[in-house]
Amino acid sequence: ATCGPCEASRLKRNSDHCCPDYECVCDLVSCDLPPVPSCEDGLIPILNNPGECKPNYACACRKEDCKQNTAPSCPSHRKLTVKKTKCCDEYECTCSCTNSTVSCPAGYLSTSLTNDCDCTWTTCTPDKVCVHQNIVYPVGTNWEDGCTQCTCTDMKDAVTGLQISECLQKVCDNICPEGSTYIKKEDECCGQCKKSVCEEKVIPKGRGDTDLTKPTIHWHAVGSIWASPRDPCVIYECMQVNEDAFAVEKNVSCTQLETHKCQLGFELQCHRNTECCPSCHCEPVNGCILNGTIMGGGETLMIDQCTTCHCSTEYDKMLSYKLVCGKTTCQPCPENYRQENVNGSCCGKCVPTVCVIKLKDGRVVPLKPNESIEDGCDSHFCKVNERGEFTWEKKTTGCPPFDREKCLTDGGIVKQIDNTCCQMCEEAECKQTTGVLKYVKVDDCMTQNEVNIHYCEGKCASKAIYSIDSDRVEDQCICCSATQIGRA
Repeated sequence: ATCGPCEASRLKRNSDHCCPDYECVCDLVSCDLPPVPSCEDGLIPILNNPGECKPNYACACRKEDCKQNTAPSCPSHRKLTVKKTKCCDEYECTCSCTNSTVSCPAGYLSTSLTNDCDCTWTTCTPDKVCVHQNIVYPVGTNWEDGCTQCTCTDMKDAVTGLQISECLQKVCDNICPEGSTYIKKEDECCGQCKKSVCEEKVIPKGRGDTDLTKPTIHWHAVGSIWASPRDPCVIYECMQVNEDAFAVEKNVSCTQLETHKCQLGFELQCHRNTECCPSCHCEPVNGCILNGTIMGGGETLMIDQCTTCHCSTEYDKMLSYKLVCGKTTCQPCPENYRQENVNGSCCGKCVPTVCVIKLKDGRVVPLKPNESIEDGCDSHFCKVNERGEFTWEKKTTGCPPFDREKCLTDGGIVKQIDNTCCQMCEEAECKQTTGVLKYVKVDDCMTQNEVNIHYCEGKCASKAIYSIDSDRVEDQCICCSATQIGRA
């Protein structure tokens, strides 16, 4: 009997021994039963072949077996939706929110939170401050607003949540010190004390029991002029600007002095005894004169980057000064270099104009910027970086291992690999090779010396190719073989 999957053939119980009759029964021991599938979306497994030994399950939908789920409660930023599946529908809370762009007013702190739908909303929390005319003041701060003086208290407004501002009318002080007058303008809350006269403090000379530490105050009306008790060339004038009086210090102007033109090496010296206006005359300069500049003895001055001058002193009955200047001579730059100026340096520095490359054969070759040269498998390139410096790049092509001497010794031919710089060995198709036997023994006869054995060695090419004549694939083998045999 021919049995199906998971079935075994068994002799029937009442079968005739002459003509046995077999039947198919389920073999659950050796049968590999398939697992019951795990169904989703409300589908359940159903047996498609009841009565057969090897079960065949499939996921099918039975609407009557779907659970009647109650609708869940969704938060405010999500909405209830029905998710359609292959069988049983499901409830879910999907995102339904937008970002909040609230701008908090002055005095409030902005707090931003992000929910699980990546939506951000802003809440405004009152800070511990006062807000007066849209200006924020911390607790304990005092400020003025016109004729009122305000303070930020620690009391909180029950409506706004902010601190309460306490403002009181300002009290003006109109009592002014001696020599000042109280002046109030129409647009001002309180006036100011302005000086109406100028004050002069005079320390009296000692006489008897006079206190020298207490100065005497003299008052001067606006427009009056008086001399300074300390400097004969200084006078004071009492002036009034913006309703405020103050003393202005002025220098006494002298009459036109007799002008003296001093010769080179001399300078004009003016002296004053007790009067205000001085007398002038020419005196020798204490130092060296260089381009109108006076250099003291022992001083060194750099005129430019290559020139330096030194002022030395000499004693010969009287002190004199001598100016000596020296200039640096710069050496020219070598070949393939140019001179480049350097701040603070006379001769600058020599910078290259080319890249100097040394080849494998010992030759030295200059390369200009963006110029390259090949040297075997080495490629040399000259370029200039962002700082203007010459840089040399060397690239070497990697080649497979190659023994040139062994190739030539074995009779091979050295050739280039395609269009590269690498070399390869083309072995000889066939070559004569000599082997050495230590001895040859025939019966009881054995050679005393080594025996040279000559033989052919080379490539053995093989291929299988279809022959039209024979209508089949034929093997072809071409090997190295001797063309003639000679005896030594």
